[in-house]
Amino acid sequence: MAYLKSRRIIPLEEAEKRILIHALKLSKGNVSKAAKELHIGRATFYRKIKRYGLLKKELHRYRVS
Repeated sequence: MAYLKSRRIIPLEEAEKRILIHALKLSKGNVSKAAKELHIGRATFYRKIKRYGLLKKELHRYRVS
């Protein structure tokens, strides 16, 4: 079981945002792959990244040129 290094409780929204960013990094910006690995639909993934303002800022950062 993985444990968080911090003893501080983070808000659920912050944890979800970190997970989305991590999935984008691992998938090199491939939203379909990231959503599949998280077991959520692509539309749900897009809705969540839009909610956290990651749509433009994070997606382009992880895409492979």
